[in-house]
Amino acid sequence: MKTKILGVGNEMMGDDRAGLYAAHLLSNHNLPPNTVVECTSSIGLNLLDLLEDCQRAFIIDSMVDSSLSPGTVMRFTASELDNRQKNQYLHHNLGLADTLAFGAQNGLEMPPEIIIYAICAQDISTFGEELSPLVEKGAKKAVLLILQEITA
Repeated sequence: MKTKILGVGNEMMGDDRAGLYAAHLLSNHNLPPNTVVECTSSIGLNLLDLLEDCQRAFIIDSMVDSSLSPGTVMRFTASELDNRQKNQYLHHNLGLADTLAFGAQNGLEMPPEIIIYAICAQDISTFGEELSPLVEKGAKKAVLLILQEITA
């Protein structure tokens, strides 16, 4: 089974790089065979090409939710994300639920299993390469959770 771990974010926008940071940490671990780690700053429909050709995908990204503490890690399946208010959690132009639905509706071979790890951001608008301490801690927690899940 080919598994893809996809870290999403912007390296230069503070906590928006949480998914990239977590993916980088995961790439330093001894992962199961046929597990690929990629990082991207692509958003919306540009993600679809990166999700083809695998049976399982983990997407790690920052999220904006003022009701949660910075660094909180949320886990969703694609169907759970779709059942939430569209575009509420992941802050890129076309929400992830909409993007995945578009891919499926247009005949793209989407992974049958898509798991999203979203890390609650504190600041995604300040230019800089550093994560805030709570978000860095959340990204490390997401790494541990994903390692447990892919090695189970």
